Amino acid sequence: MEVRQHSPPIAKYRGSCDDYYQAGYKQSGAYQIDLDSTGPLQPVYVWCEMEYQYQGEKYGMTKIDHNFIPDTRVRGTGMYDMRKLLSYREMTRAELVKLTESSTWCEQLVVYDCYRAPLQLGKSTIFQSARGEILELRYNTDADSLCSCRKGTCPQNRCQCDKGHPQWEKDSGYIRYKQHLPITELRILQSKSPAPQTSANLSLGPLKCWGDALSKVASAVTFKTSSSYLHLRSPWKSSNLQFMFRTHQTTALLLNQTPTSDNSNSLVIALISEKSVKFTARINNKTLEVVIQLDMTIGDGNWHFVAIEMDIHNIRYTVDAKRHIIDMPGKQIPSFNGSVYVGGYIDENAMSGLKGCLRGFHYNDKDIDLSKMTDPSIPEVSAGCTASCESNPCQNQAKCIEHWGSYTCICTNRWAHWGDSCERNMNKDEISFDGTATSFLDLEGFKGDNLLDSTIILSFRTYDSKAILLYIHDAMNNFLQLELEKGNKLKLSFNHFKTIVSESLVYNSFNDGEWKQIVIQEQIDKNNLHVTKMFVNSPDNMVIVPYSRLKLPTYSYTPFKKYETIKPPRSPGLTNTFMSEYYRLFVGGTLENTSDIDQLSGCIRGLKIGDKVFSLQQEAHQNPAVAMMCGSGCSSSPCEHNGKCIEKWDHNKFYCDCRKTNFIGNQCQKEASENFSGSSVLEYNFELQTTQAKKTTSENLSLTFQASIAVVGKKQMILAVIMSSKHDDHDMLLFMLNADGVNIKHCQKRIVNGLMIQGKFADGKPHKLQYWRFGGAMYLTLDDVEEGKVPNTQDSLNDLDVMMLGGVVLDKIPSYIETDTFVNFSGCLSEVLFTPVKDEPYIIKPLKELRSDNNDSFIIHGDELVGCSLESDKDQQMTTESTFTTESKTEQDRTMPPWNPGPAETIYLNAPPSTITVTTTTLSTPTPGPTIPTIPRTPVSTTDRLNVSKSAIGHTKIGGTATDLEIMIALAIICGLMLISVLIALFLCKKRKRERYVMKKVPPDDLELKVPLNYAASPPPSQKPYDHIARLDEFSMISVTLGPKRRKENGVGPGTEPLLNDSDLSPGEYPVQSTFYNKKKNRPASSISEVLEEIERQKREKDCDDNSGPDDEVKEKQGGELEWDPLNDRAPLTSVPPFDTISEDFIYQMLPSPILSVMDDIEELSLESASTFGTLGSMKKQEEDGSDSDPLQALEQQKELAMDGNGDSGYEAESRKDPDDEIINITPPSPNKMYMYDISGQTPNNWTSTPNRKLLEYEECGT
Repeated sequence: MEVRQHSPPIAKYRGSCDDYYQAGYKQSGAYQIDLDSTGPLQPVYVWCEMEYQYQGEKYGMTKIDHNFIPDTRVRGTGMYDMRKLLSYREMTRAELVKLTESSTWCEQLVVYDCYRAPLQLGKSTIFQSARGEILELRYNTDADSLCSCRKGTCPQNRCQCDKGHPQWEKDSGYIRYKQHLPITELRILQSKSPAPQTSANLSLGPLKCWGDALSKVASAVTFKTSSSYLHLRSPWKSSNLQFMFRTHQTTALLLNQTPTSDNSNSLVIALISEKSVKFTARINNKTLEVVIQLDMTIGDGNWHFVAIEMDIHNIRYTVDAKRHIIDMPGKQIPSFNGSVYVGGYIDENAMSGLKGCLRGFHYNDKDIDLSKMTDPSIPEVSAGCTASCESNPCQNQAKCIEHWGSYTCICTNRWAHWGDSCERNMNKDEISFDGTATSFLDLEGFKGDNLLDSTIILSFRTYDSKAILLYIHDAMNNFLQLELEKGNKLKLSFNHFKTIVSESLVYNSFNDGEWKQIVIQEQIDKNNLHVTKMFVNSPDNMVIVPYSRLKLPTYSYTPFKKYETIKPPRSPGLTNTFMSEYYRLFVGGTLENTSDIDQLSGCIRGLKIGDKVFSLQQEAHQNPAVAMMCGSGCSSSPCEHNGKCIEKWDHNKFYCDCRKTNFIGNQCQKEASENFSGSSVLEYNFELQTTQAKKTTSENLSLTFQASIAVVGKKQMILAVIMSSKHDDHDMLLFMLNADGVNIKHCQKRIVNGLMIQGKFADGKPHKLQYWRFGGAMYLTLDDVEEGKVPNTQDSLNDLDVMMLGGVVLDKIPSYIETDTFVNFSGCLSEVLFTPVKDEPYIIKPLKELRSDNNDSFIIHGDELVGCSLESDKDQQMTTESTFTTESKTEQDRTMPPWNPGPAETIYLNAPPSTITVTTTTLSTPTPGPTIPTIPRTPVSTTDRLNVSKSAIGHTKIGGTATDLEIMIALAIICGLMLISVLIALFLCKKRKRERYVMKKVPPDDLELKVPLNYAASPPPSQKPYDHIARLDEFSMISVTLGPKRRKENGVGPGTEPLLNDSDLSPGEYPVQSTFYNKKKNRPASSISEVLEEIERQKREKDCDDNSGPDDEVKEKQGGELEWDPLNDRAPLTSVPPFDTISEDFIYQMLPSPILSVMDDIEELSLESASTFGTLGSMKKQEEDGSDSDPLQALEQQKELAMDGNGDSGYEAESRKDPDDEIINITPPSPNKMYMYDISGQTPNNWTSTPNRKLLEYEECGT
């Protein structure tokens, strides 16, 4: 058996929103999709709009947003050429291309609004897609229809905006050619000569894609019979297997992969019930069965998705949104060798095949177009999905039965609808009656239509409890009568020979204003007896009359012994021939004085007797009391505050019965409320009619109050009083408002019971009060929340006949009631309703009666009453005090992750184009920024167009637009300012350099330290001047201790060079050593001052030698032999910082000004250190040999140092060299003292002041 060794892993997410939708996901929201399944592209989040309809099909649409701001201004005066680079949410260009390729359809909306700004698509306006394709100008093609005018209707075959008219135009449309989608780059080129006031705004819609390119309807096939199928000779060898199908069957064979003699692997996919699909596979000698149960019906005629995916570990079965994974037997992916049969199987004894459509078949890494495999000679299988019911051919809500190429309509109301598509509907023929004596139809007929024996069908609607619907009689006085009896009974009467038979059909309600369809027909029952059946709406609501309608054999003026409720006039002397052909029909009523039953106030439609359909509207032309329509005025619930709506039917007329409400008006909209000023009392006298009401034990009172002032102290503000003025006990109910709450006093036989609810109710807000007595207890509620209850006697309140509102008339209050604390009510009273006895219709509504001008029973004491309203206050109270929360819970929170890339990147290409000069007039109120003239146009978007105003502009001047001359003047001023700025900058730079140069110069008072003692004012022209001051690095102190050792040359080692004789010196010169020793400090010289001092000392010593003494005397005077050992003494010579770590800029710019004055001294220190470093070894050598340093020997050492470099300091001296570079001529100093700066103990951190200057005294010889 062949085994597939390699297979990609199973993808986690579906490939598009349409894949999710076809799999049963119906909720719109954010989904993750994997565009290339197991390929390199990563899953991305997209927004899916489910149930998207297109060409009669429903899809899941994938929508991708971008960062191009709607209504972006792209053209205008002074704007640059630009490029806009768009980013799409979560999508790279490769993913965008893959999305459009895998979708059947894609589109993107483009809207271009312009004012004298041509579009010039493809030239000045360039749209580039993710593939790099450029959108070209098209005219309402199926792919792209950007321009709204067709070819030839716009100037030079251009778009509307290319007209250039001085008015707002718009070009918009959808780009649907997938090679042009989505737009990822825009290039907007401005006009070289823009028109005045030019402006344009551009908007781009999101990318929308739907459908599956692999599952196109065009590649589908239709199996018209259950025995048809398609044969695929190539077995399933690789990749996943998937397809989609639709059917109305509950069982069907969908696919069969057959085994072979050398390969037993097989596969069967079958629909086994209306909600189940079964997979049966024989893989690696093991049989696997998986049944996937769905929550929805599969045979619903919609598309359903089926797939099998395999890798070496698992097999995943998919049916719509349900998936099931099992282990792969043997951990080897199998292969199949047999043929594949789609839609059925050749074995006639097997399950019946599919009767429906199949598309999107994919296997062996290929998409199979099954439509190309069909044969016209075999009509059972046809290309495309021929679903005849998709066009909804059945009318009047009829059910369409799909035959995949034909259809059958099942009429939902077979009594009123008929035709091939149930297109005939007699219920459209409707009329209405107003219940008056003349509002009925009187129809006569001949030719023996036999109406009394045929099936009768009609529909009616009414609010009446009693009414005549239909009455038929012939010349022999045979009759049939249909009437409404009470609200829930429909009575049928007819004659059986001389006997009148009646039967009533009981139903929930016949007078609820809804349509009721009545069917009366004769049938033969199971006993083979003729019976009459009548039902309403459906046979489930039926009554059977065990008689048939048998006619009278002869004419008689009084044929029936039983009383007839309808007795039409009869005329004797008619011939038998005439009598056999005559009939008379009354609809909605009868002739006056022929019946005690009311005429119908309602509607009738769809009257059919036998095969005859009566045209009711045509017959209604003869009677103006019958309207040719049935309009329900009460269907919109026009009566407010629970008022009862009475239907008038004619042209939606109605009447509101407000008797059981506290409101008046045509729609019970006027509130029965009165405002009491504190000086008014309304007295209402009434009389109870029944004994039960006169001795009530279940009274009920409700009212709404709103106090305008607060209750102070122990005062009791009277809301209402109900009492008896006739009975000796003067029974009474008192309703009072005080500072602590609402108080009720129940006075019965002079016994007072109280009930109170505490709270601050005199707060200026409306409050609903309800009181009732039941079962020996009193109850009280405030605002349907607070409730109080106290036990009470069951004795009755007797002869209640007076109600006072807003206060009391004191002389009518019995003496046993304390009235000292009573005050009248100030505020609004509304909805006062008193019911003496529970569940009795007798209700007392005093305020409503007062508003209805029935003033005979009313007495107003004090000020007149003024109407008020609590409706708005109650609404406001509910709004402010009540909090409503709506919880929306879905199966999954499908929200997009955050994405904020910022607006589309803009790249400006060149300078803005010049502005055309226009003769203008100044605006009174200029608008900031570019403005557009006021031009009537259709608004495109409410988005602000980047402050582009289109209002308050004249015909010529553009607010804020300059002429060429103004622009040139402005440019000249700007250039002049820039030139002045450059000159000032150059001046400041030069001044700064000069200041830095001055700072580096030596102050005058230190000049003696910076100029050699033998300074010559005019050096010889052939030699370099000797007034050179070496740089800092020439006397680096590091070279003092770390300088290189002297190398041997010609056998002469360091320290053994021959000394110079006086004869070797030129006149006026003296030998100079390369290493000097400070004998006072017993160490080598560490500064240029010490070097100069030592040179001066040696010169004086030489002079002394010439004049007065031997060397021993001088040696004794100067302190004897050298005792300092540089190898053992490692202490720093001075407190000088490591200058190789300090930049020159830092020294001259960052140090305080006092330190700058010693900078040259520091340079001399470095120079001396560099000179001294190379001679330490020779000095030590001379000291060990007991010999003094010789100036000539030092000069020779200095010459060798000049040849070898300046030691290990890392720097080369930049000072000018002496031509001979061997001897330094120093003029003996003229003064006998000099200054030096002592910087010992100083560090870079404490260089804050000028170092101390020491006076160095030099004794003349012998002093």
